[in-house]
Amino acid sequence: MVPFPAAEEGSLGDGLRSGFAGGGALRNLLHQLRLHLLGAAVVDISVDDHAHGQQRRHRRHKAQQRRRADARQVVGALLVPLGFAAYCYINWRVAGNPFQFLIYQREHWNQRTGLFFSTAAYQTDYLLRCLRSGSWRDALGLWLPNLIACFAALGLLVAAAPKLRASQTAWFLAYYIVAVGATWLLSAPRYLLVLLPVPLALAQCAQKRTANIALTALGALAALGYLIAFALRWQVW
Repeated sequence: MVPFPAAEEGSLGDGLRSGFAGGGALRNLLHQLRLHLLGAAVVDISVDDHAHGQQRRHRRHKAQQRRRADARQVVGALLVPLGFAAYCYINWRVAGNPFQFLIYQREHWNQRTGLFFSTAAYQTDYLLRCLRSGSWRDALGLWLPNLIACFAALGLLVAAAPKLRASQTAWFLAYYIVAVGATWLLSAPRYLLVLLPVPLALAQCAQKRTANIALTALGALAALGYLIAFALRWQVW
């Protein structure tokens, strides 16, 4: 998933207004997690409209321009559910069931909707089993990175939430609940690395020079370790 180009400089609503949401909507065809962008967009537009309320009272001569901007916001927000609808239509045309992708996930990857607490429990259980049985490659290449990613992302959000936009926090929570709550989760690091609020929260936590150095060093070491595990063909998903 490629984040909105405007997200770093402004808001998710700004990205929708300037037309960047089209790419996100089209990428709905790849994964149902993209649907969470709709909720984040609605929250961001609502908050942004409230902030513009006072400005509109002082700039009534720009009412027509504002109406056009509102129309662009609505169109931008609709691109996300339309992308998901296209995805469901493809499922229906190919398999006769608009939600066939859920069946494929269950049959091929044993994935159903679950809870984060269950994910943390069974991943910790598998980690301990691997360590007891001597399967340290699976422990270090699969289960430990998954647990670190799940808890580190939560920790970043807790630390940075007061400084993030409401839409970014909503986007994180909706995405996290579905992605990390999935049963038989093997790819938590990959899923969470492409979640835009995660690097935004990391940037907020690295404002001080000492914290920046420490977090950068930890990130570099983690990336290097993960690369080595992948090159050695450990269980890296």
